[in-house]
Amino acid sequence: MALSLQNVADDVSFHTRKYIDGTSGSGADFNLLVRWIDQVHKDLLHEGVFAHALRKRATITSVAGTFSYVLTGTTDLRRVDAVFNRPNLNFLSPLDDLFPPTNIADPRNLEKGARPPMADFVSSAGAPRFYRMETVVTAGTPAHTLWIFPTPLSADSAGVVDVFYTRLITTVSGAATNLEVGDDGRGAMMAGVLALAYDYLHRSSKSAAWKQQYEALKLGERIK
Repeated sequence: MALSLQNVADDVSFHTRKYIDGTSGSGADFNLLVRWIDQVHKDLLHEGVFAHALRKRATITSVAGTFSYVLTGTTDLRRVDAVFNRPNLNFLSPLDDLFPPTNIADPRNLEKGARPPMADFVSSAGAPRFYRMETVVTAGTPAHTLWIFPTPLSADSAGVVDVFYTRLITTVSGAATNLEVGDDGRGAMMAGVLALAYDYLHRSSKSAAWKQQYEALKLGERIK
């Protein structure tokens, strides 16, 4: 069953005895509620039990001797989760795993023993073992390129490569916009927005109580 932005706004207005007015088009607090609903909706999808709704897959066909491949239809790519090479039935490792971090801002900081030795990279010639993503943004639109190392040595080791990724979430803004969590996520959405609303109203105890309930619902727990 669908759940609209206005449904959540109405729920929050009801629970605050309409102290927060979420009437679309005329409510004094509607625009504020829209921001809160969008914030909670994204957090619930990224961090909660609804994360599976963001999982997608793209494919490329590798060719012997070719390193780079443009991923089409992936402007919504947020994070690569896994890369699977079908011809050799193996998952590719991030190329960053081969090298130590260059500075404290490097997101990968594996212990030396956890990094595969460079010999593994060299000896695996003939079948891809590693991948690296490259993104170029032009006029606000990202274009993603997948690099694989080493390249397939022959047609026998080339073929379809699956890129499993987590996509971006569209910002919600209109009253009639349906939320991706659906009606099953209605309680969590309401709890999360109420936590923000009561914090805004300087009602710290109520905000903390709704925050606790939201965190439980976000993880799939039942509130008795």
